[in-house]
Amino acid sequence: MRLRFLLLSVAFVFFIGLEASQDIASMEKRLQKLVDHERSKYRLKPLETSSILVYYARQHSQNMAQYRVDFGHGGFEKRASAIAEKSWVSSVGENVAYCYLMEDPLKAAVEGWMKSYSHRKNILGDYELTGVAIAYSRDGRCYMTQLFAKRVESGK
Repeated sequence: MRLRFLLLSVAFVFFIGLEASQDIASMEKRLQKLVDHERSKYRLKPLETSSILVYYARQHSQNMAQYRVDFGHGGFEKRASAIAEKSWVSSVGENVAYCYLMEDPLKAAVEGWMKSYSHRKNILGDYELTGVAIAYSRDGRCYMTQLFAKRVESGK
């Protein structure tokens, strides 16, 4: 009986974790769509998802959510250098946000970014690639990182 309870508990935790990761993935897609919608207002193309950018965005969001690093752009130069080493990009930009107890943290983040000169510049910039990652802290804060990159032009 005890083993059965343990197995059911493990299965329950697994499915809760799976559901949470699926929710995060849908939130990340929605955040990218909200940014692409802002870009479309200026006749800019939607951004293409880059797995390398997602990897570094996820790492940064998780580090902020687990309080390993302060909220902000700390370590950005190191992330940008690592991205440049692993892919053919000529420039990298980064937006970060966190929301707490908000009905729609994604919409709030994009609205905040669009009101900030440097974040808006990233969203409307001459970028082609993006990576979006969201992580939640234990106390319910939603941390978001979006990386942007431009491919190196061929022949240069």
